[in-house]
Amino acid sequence: MSTPPLPPPFQIPANLISAPASIVIPLHAIPLGGPATAPQNYKLGLLVQATDDQGHASAAQLFEFDTGGQGFWMHPTGSLPKPAIADCTLQISYTSGISYLAQPVTLRLTFPEATATLGTTVTVGVIGKIENAQFPIFGAFYGDFGAALQAFTGDAATPGSLLTALAQLPSPYNNGFIVDVGGYPPGSRSAGSGAQPRVIVGLTDALRACFPQAVPMNAAAPYAGQSGPVNTFAETLIQAILTVNGASTPPIGVVFDTGAPQARVHTGNVVGDQFKPNTGDTVTLVPVPPAGAAPVPPFAVLDFVVGNPPNGAGSASQGALNIPAGYINTGLNPFYSFPLMFDLQNGLVRFPALSNS
Repeated sequence: MSTPPLPPPFQIPANLISAPASIVIPLHAIPLGGPATAPQNYKLGLLVQATDDQGHASAAQLFEFDTGGQGFWMHPTGSLPKPAIADCTLQISYTSGISYLAQPVTLRLTFPEATATLGTTVTVGVIGKIENAQFPIFGAFYGDFGAALQAFTGDAATPGSLLTALAQLPSPYNNGFIVDVGGYPPGSRSAGSGAQPRVIVGLTDALRACFPQAVPMNAAAPYAGQSGPVNTFAETLIQAILTVNGASTPPIGVVFDTGAPQARVHTGNVVGDQFKPNTGDTVTLVPVPPAGAAPVPPFAVLDFVVGNPPNGAGSASQGALNIPAGYINTGLNPFYSFPLMFDLQNGLVRFPALSNS
């Protein structure tokens, strides 16, 4: 059986992206270096400035843009106070080995490079201690701008939950966002080769019409943001069938993660060792909409040969998520191929139209 097609590379019409309906936040692609013979890996970052209720302000710094990370974690710079370790009640660890101890603080965030004025007040993990690294991490970033759609901590009733800032922007910009990396290397497919990758906040019906392949996200409980309730979703946003060299899993969870340079298969009692990818293996991933969802033509979100640039892949026995069945973290791979829309208002991940649909 042939693999369903990937959505094609897609250039979003410029006339559909303009304030006040939509705002663009540029992303910066940071090369990670490594052996000259290996595919170049990248991290993405965006510029953020923060101010507390006493008027203390951070410098505008780059933070890693991480759709696989929960909440915003920032190293204080400028006049923003560094918390005492005794006040750091939050801790997070990443697959890179980096860990943060942080204090939850309410801050006003602004995005200096956005195409229109944009800001929001959210709870941030202000870092008092970093372990296994030093700032700036990866030579560029002063923390992690998590854009995963589940809460790190908090509850439905009490403001102060650590949630992605993108879901707490003022209306209409909190209804969803598009991650448009623009090819590999990042930006190479954009108009005027080399244009910056970007996040587009504020979805319109015209933009949604460009992304008709819609798969419902796995919903979780709403949480209390600083300005009202925020819909959240599971970290494994959708289910899909993973195939490695012709062997296929039943539907497993999928994490779309801009913070991971490469795809990673996390094995478990369903995703066995036979699905660990090796150089030369063909890897495909085909979404499976939940029962009762609107039908869509079959399509793939991954289809690559391990080792062909930019398609590295690895495996791990489990990972940050406690999912006994196993799951797959896509890394940046699908984002290089096509833009992805996270429609928070309607609870959907949206993909561009197939060439023949």
